[in-house]
Amino acid sequence: MLQVNAPTINFDLSVPISKIGDCVDQLRAVMAARFAHLKAVFFGHVGDGNIHVVVGPMPQDGVSEHQVEAAFYAIVRDFSGSVSAEHGIGLHKKQWLGHSRSPAELAVMMTMKNALDPGHILNPGKIL
Repeated sequence: MLQVNAPTINFDLSVPISKIGDCVDQLRAVMAARFAHLKAVFFGHVGDGNIHVVVGPMPQDGVSEHQVEAAFYAIVRDFSGSVSAEHGIGLHKKQWLGHSRSPAELAVMMTMKNALDPGHILNPGKIL
């Protein structure tokens, strides 16, 4: 998006390849129904199920980033997708990880992190 559309929210989503079209249709529908005043640019690499979406410009008041994220990540969850396809979780998406990973998967991730970094000195506060 051009600078005129800043600030933006950038999504790095993935869903099974066979569901990309339906997922994008639902993402577009939620944009039209709830966030029509915002622009959304969709692109990605379909061969690995990756969908990038840039949404903006985000107003200083009114619709919050959290509202758009909640709507998008709920759709991705319903399609058995991931809230982060290739760019990791970091701190920003940490609260949404449960939308694409089960409690058992989260427990395995924490077990692995604790085994590899028992002193929690590598990338502190991050998931992995």
